[in-house]
Amino acid sequence: MGLFAKLISHYVEKDTLVQQLQAANVALELHSSTDELTQLPNRRALFKQLALRFASARAQQQQVSLIFIDLDGFKAINDRFGHPCGDSFLVQVGKRLTAVARREDIVGRLGGDEFLIVGSAQQPAAQQAYVTSLRQALCGVYFLGEQRIDYEGASFGVVTCDPQSIDVEAALRAADEAMYQDKKSRRQENFIHID
Repeated sequence: MGLFAKLISHYVEKDTLVQQLQAANVALELHSSTDELTQLPNRRALFKQLALRFASARAQQQQVSLIFIDLDGFKAINDRFGHPCGDSFLVQVGKRLTAVARREDIVGRLGGDEFLIVGSAQQPAAQQAYVTSLRQALCGVYFLGEQRIDYEGASFGVVTCDPQSIDVEAALRAADEAMYQDKKSRRQENFIHID
């Protein structure tokens, strides 16, 4: 009986270790694909999802929409109030984008003050309305600890592309360029009002 009990004990111990290792691997994968601050998909996860979306859209002969978002005036928030307020602002932006985004869209943080939304293409009027709702969601009052700011908004680069004729990198460059064009047209001395 002693040998049999030892074998069962070793088997149970081995099974427990395997389960712990599997759980650790799941946690590691989640950690490596999630932005630590906003809990949104990070750059790595976004690029992986972009490749999958492009492949799926190519197979189904559909188009993909990329919305590149840059938070105008973010540096001023960090410089004036410090990184904890800047971090709080980024978290709130992520929550606002997620609240307005379509369920099937992927909302993620590329890094710094840049976010990306990836989804299926829409008719032009619907796309315009969607982007307007995203813009409006980011504008307005933010409470950052004891600070209150009235944020005037972000720059958006919106690209609808056909994965048959453009790759992921070129689509991202086009969205980034469209965002810079929007930033130029929005350029003002102040993007935020601080009370």
